[in-house]
Amino acid sequence: MLAGLLMMGRTVDKARALLPGGNPGQYYVTPGISAWILKRLGLSEAEFIDVVAAADDDAAVEAYIAPRVTDERRQKINDFVSRFTILDVGDEMRALFERHHPGFAEETTPIIELLERDDVRRFPTVRSME
Repeated sequence: MLAGLLMMGRTVDKARALLPGGNPGQYYVTPGISAWILKRLGLSEAEFIDVVAAADDDAAVEAYIAPRVTDERRQKINDFVSRFTILDVGDEMRALFERHHPGFAEETTPIIELLERDDVRRFPTVRSME
């Protein structure tokens, strides 16, 4: 969570990986939940990447994002993100998600939970240090 928004910390990390010298691997900002959140903040992927590139740290990104969203809007975004499942996406996005996150096709589980489990599986050392 960053600026009180679910997935925003992950979105910042993905944007950093897209900067020169980075390596996003199979991660992307658009399409997906990150793109949906950015749209609600009035930002394109390119604009957001520029913000992240100019920021010295997460606090600078947070300072840029926080004023762009009211508490009420933040709550609505978080409510949506916390409930969003594979069942809620179209066939193309479902296939993309299943390709990148094999074994996590439980359609009624919120995607944010599936991504968390996937991160634990992919990065066990990092997660165990938190």
